[in-house]
Amino acid sequence: MTYRKLASAGAAAAIALVLAGGAAAQTAEAYNGETLDMFAATLLEVSEVRDTYASRLQMAETAEQQEAIIAEANAEIVETIRGGGMSLEDYEAILAVASEDEALSERILRRLDDLQGSAG
Repeated sequence: MTYRKLASAGAAAAIALVLAGGAAAQTAEAYNGETLDMFAATLLEVSEVRDTYASRLQMAETAEQQEAIIAEANAEIVETIRGGGMSLEDYEAILAVASEDEALSERILRRLDDLQGSAG
């Protein structure tokens, strides 16, 4: 998975998720291995949810159907993030820092590769 795919997966994962307030900015060094393992696993799950809803969104015939699908997707994404043991704020903060910090992005990509390798 490339950096572009990580950024794309993270950005697309939110579909239309808008979080009120902002997470405290952290540096890449603030995230330990356990936190990044949790983030990587959650990112994969969120990407699966996004993929499921993206195909449904394409089949929507009206704006109302699209809005309903987006609302449902957002709710499932939030549930997935929380179910993965993370807060929305922490998930978004890691995503934001990783988009700016190549070293953190690489650490996450290695974990994603490990997870995908063990799943295959």
